[in-house]
Amino acid sequence: MIDKYDGILAGLDEVDWAYLDGGAGVLDGIRALCGEDEKVWEKALSGLFNSVFHQGSRYQASPFAVPFIARLAVAGPQPVREELMWLLTRLAVDWHDEYDVATGIDITAWRAAAAQVSPATVLSWYDGQLAVEKDEQRREQLLEARAAVAAGVPFDAGDAALRSYDAVLAELPRLLPLLADDEPGIRVRTAYLLAWFPEASATTLPCLFDLAESDCDPVVAATALVAAGLVGTSSLGSDFVPYLESGDAWCGGPPPPQSSGSPPTAREHSAPGCSTARSPNSPPQRPAPPPHDQPTTTRATSTATS
Repeated sequence: MIDKYDGILAGLDEVDWAYLDGGAGVLDGIRALCGEDEKVWEKALSGLFNSVFHQGSRYQASPFAVPFIARLAVAGPQPVREELMWLLTRLAVDWHDEYDVATGIDITAWRAAAAQVSPATVLSWYDGQLAVEKDEQRREQLLEARAAVAAGVPFDAGDAALRSYDAVLAELPRLLPLLADDEPGIRVRTAYLLAWFPEASATTLPCLFDLAESDCDPVVAATALVAAGLVGTSSLGSDFVPYLESGDAWCGGPPPPQSSGSPPTAREHSAPGCSTARSPNSPPQRPAPPPHDQPTTTRATSTATS
């Protein structure tokens, strides 16, 4: 039945999905997508989307679901893999890809903003409450909520969003080989996903340039080139000109010529895990602006009121 997907399901039951906001939908969706009944896959995909990414929101379960979604995107049933790659992009950057395509994701600014209300700040808030709280029932609630935050449970929507982004970032080594997938749609979705992770550019840029140079599918090659432009720096500008001027470069032709004295392009450097040749245990909203008085967790909202 689902034996061939045992690797995808490994660790699924170790997560306390019942605790996490959205968790039940993740558990049911992942299991259904590892089944053999193709008729349930569409419903399972819809349920999974709504559980971890609904109208732009990420939930407590979202970052915990990412490793299982990534595994399914790599080795799950073929008809759902492309949609799961799209879901990983949504989990990472919401809809920002649609209006940040000219600039990419400013992850430095995002992290700086998130640091203003960090998990450490939230834990300190709970410690302060526990130091003065006398009511035993309320102390128990505070302790439960504090333990959840300490275990990595997102304490608000903003925390869930950044944790989801970082969870996808951590899965990029697993996803990079999909640039050589037999399905053009998977190659497009993978290149598109890489466009939003500038912190991984040392590894991904060579892969993206290789793909732009070697892939015969113009949509794949163009997506890879745009992604390279988003994660690269302005110093690479001249490296893109040959791709725009040489038709040969789009279908495995000779490398575009280098202008005299120009620096080597990213594709001239090897990157581990890059080939374009064919062939968490315990359970985890920062709306803008972030809360100034108290953190929240879904099951322990009442504990975080002063």
